Amino acid sequence: MRADSIVVNPRNFNLVEEFVEQLCAAQQVENTYYANMLTALREVFDYYLIRHKLADELRINIDLNPEGTLFITRLNNTQSEGYADIPESEQLHFNELCFVLESLTDQLKVLERGNTLAMLFNTNGFFSTMTKRRVQQLQAYYKKDLSTVRGSNDYV
Repeated sequence: MRADSIVVNPRNFNLVEEFVEQLCAAQQVENTYYANMLTALREVFDYYLIRHKLADELRINIDLNPEGTLFITRLNNTQSEGYADIPESEQLHFNELCFVLESLTDQLKVLERGNTLAMLFNTNGFFSTMTKRRVQQLQAYYKKDLSTVRGSNDYV
């Protein structure tokens, strides 16, 4: 189905799109969440690896739990230690990143002095449950022997 984690660097970010696409297809996640997940991961990637060069690589782990889909991003550093503490000169930019991520996710946690971010997408919510149920109903319907269908109103 999919890997539970992926490591990306400035040369292979395109792997993230495939990673998220496979996850969303397997979990029947709506397009809105797909777009938000991809945008949030792109923002984290851009902030840490491109603009501020705080790491060489970014590890993205996935945890599927009852609340939804949790992405945990961690810096993989070979050159530096990341943030010991977020410098005052960088606080505004980091706050901007957090603002963007909070608007894209259902919950954001900043861990390890900003070197790890946990982003929760509530994909197991009400609409997700309804969507999955409808998909199951349609799959059950199409597995029926269509020769037994009496009329055009026989949908279930």
